[in-house]
Amino acid sequence: MTRYIPGKINNALRQGRFLLLGAFLFFPMITKAQFVFDNNCKNAYQYIFSCRFKEARQLIEAEKKLLPSNHIPVLLENYIDFLILFTNEDPEDFSRLSKNETARLTSLEDANKNSPYYRFTLAQVQLQWAFARVKFGEFISAVIEIRGAKSLLEENKQLYPGFMLNNCGLGLIHTMAGIVPDQYKWLANLLGFQGSVEQGTKELNMIATYAGKDEIINLFKPEVFFYLSFIESNLRKDKAGALQVLNLTHLFERDGELADSPLITFSKTSILMKTGRNDEAIKILSRYSNLSDQYKIHYLTYLLGLAKLNRLDPDADHYFLQFLQEYHGLNYIKSAYQKLAWCCLIKRNKGGYLNYLIMAREKGVSVVDEDKQALIEARKKTIPNLILFRARLLFDGGYYNQALQELTSKGNKEVIASGRDFLEYTYRLGRIYHEIGNISIAKQYYEQTIKMGSDQRYYYTANAALYLGLISESEQNYQEANRYYQLCLSLHYDEYKNSISQKAKAGLERVQHQNP
Repeated sequence: MTRYIPGKINNALRQGRFLLLGAFLFFPMITKAQFVFDNNCKNAYQYIFSCRFKEARQLIEAEKKLLPSNHIPVLLENYIDFLILFTNEDPEDFSRLSKNETARLTSLEDANKNSPYYRFTLAQVQLQWAFARVKFGEFISAVIEIRGAKSLLEENKQLYPGFMLNNCGLGLIHTMAGIVPDQYKWLANLLGFQGSVEQGTKELNMIATYAGKDEIINLFKPEVFFYLSFIESNLRKDKAGALQVLNLTHLFERDGELADSPLITFSKTSILMKTGRNDEAIKILSRYSNLSDQYKIHYLTYLLGLAKLNRLDPDADHYFLQFLQEYHGLNYIKSAYQKLAWCCLIKRNKGGYLNYLIMAREKGVSVVDEDKQALIEARKKTIPNLILFRARLLFDGGYYNQALQELTSKGNKEVIASGRDFLEYTYRLGRIYHEIGNISIAKQYYEQTIKMGSDQRYYYTANAALYLGLISESEQNYQEANRYYQLCLSLHYDEYKNSISQKAKAGLERVQHQNP
């Protein structure tokens, strides 16, 4: 029989009260610890954005052992999967990694619901998988996930209006809503997708231009720069705006890791190539191609080939061949074969040109505009006019005076024989004069292009209308700009239709909000 010993019972009660009190004291620490961007997580995030995934995973594993209740590592692991899928588009990777989404969402749903990071992290994971699914053709699943992310972020904004990171996801969603094709507008409205490129850009810029000392907001700036550079390079034609975004890179130049980030390299070179600073782009891309301790983004090899092709460098084909050898994704295969054909054309190898066009017709898929255009050219089997072709490449590289000389040198105009060639000749003169600042002459050539080609299915006419809209907008003649943007959207053509239409829609949204 156990003896009753008051002293021992009192000691046990005292110990129990101490343990209970300790549990209550420690419980808030556990709750707060569920979303912590401590040094491990901040450094892992920077490694991720530098595509140094091995080092990032090591820090994530260390954080899991140090603070098992922290859910930020769940988000960081999803970033790695997303970037692998988004940059290299390998179907085998998608099949393998997509199994991780459900477990991560389940883990985040069990976290502290009273934190602003709760809905933010859930939305980020859903958005990342939505973008990945778009890459692999799972559009319905992507729309469902975007809608879920939108609801989470809007609720989070109501609960925590001062939580600036909400603008990261909302900025992307509102930008996408602004470029939905007309035939799907009804569906976007039904799902509550509303927004514009301007609205999304404004929200992202709130983070990009943040001047405070919040370490987490500052941590996300490179990611936001990546999004803004994509918007400026693909959805807008405002060179000044693109260069303003480029100027944000001074925030990363002091950081050795981020300065060498393939994502920052992509962002910078995309803007440089779009704004006629091709030599700078080649310099940056060549430096990246010599780095071997990062996850390889093969598209940058393609981009280096393109930049060198625009300079008419004879070794441009080397980079397209390397891209095709190393890349196992879906997009830009047809385009790479087309660019190899172009390399042959510059070298006056017509047989090589036609052979590579056969490959462009048979290999790859035609989802992105570059591949669609490559397929159109491959099916035509028509050898381009070499004078126009060289002028086009030089113009795309920002070598405007050389391009103009190519078109206007004595004897060159005489080889512009067909109606299509003369339409392109007129359009390219308009583009060159526009870029060198002779707007009045540029307008004349653009108008002539529209007059000559409005009943033909070439992109020159639509792009001429787009640029006349941009010129009118810059002159604050919003009614005329509206007319040109509407004209651009009304024309029928095949090449580059998505990208031209997106820019025209973005312009239309801007001018329709201006007073007449």
